[in-house]
Amino acid sequence: SFNRLVGEVMGIWFGSVHTLSIATTYALLDLYAHTECITPLRSESMGAKPSKLNDPSKLPLLDSFPSETTRLSAFEGNTIFIAGVRRQALRPVTFWDSLRINCREWVCIPHRSMMRDESNFIDVLLFQGYRFFKSSVRSARDSYMTDTSDKWLIWGVGRIIYPGRFYATAMLK
Repeated sequence: SFNRLVGEVMGIWFGSVHTLSIATTYALLDLYAHTECITPLRSESMGAKPSKLNDPSKLPLLDSFPSETTRLSAFEGNTIFIAGVRRQALRPVTFWDSLRINCREWVCIPHRSMMRDESNFIDVLLFQGYRFFKSSVRSARDSYMTDTSDKWLIWGVGRIIYPGRFYATAMLK
């Protein structure tokens, strides 16, 4: 329906503006706290063409720094939200350990806890602006800010992944 379409477009627009403003604020705070990152980031970004913003392998430091900011800030942990991914059961579900989710009940993933889990990251509370960068080969790892996985839930998971993540990431850079 028309109302559904308008709602979807507004949701995507609101999400990208909201995500971008919060991510920029946290990235600036981290940049002020870690001034040793300013010169390498500036050097990488000088002369960068806008077309490079969507290719994380072209600007790996500029992809790694906001990724680390995002990992540690885990936006919803600092706002009214408790979990980054929320899903409502459309039918009853019983998991292997007998946990039962009834129809219309909500299931949430503790995003902030996952981003600070020692089994996912080393030195989880230590900010490392180049955590997602392999300096030995001067190229980004297989992990980029726009990626999604069961350990990187910044943009969602499964079939419902935020489509504005490429725009938001390019604008953040």
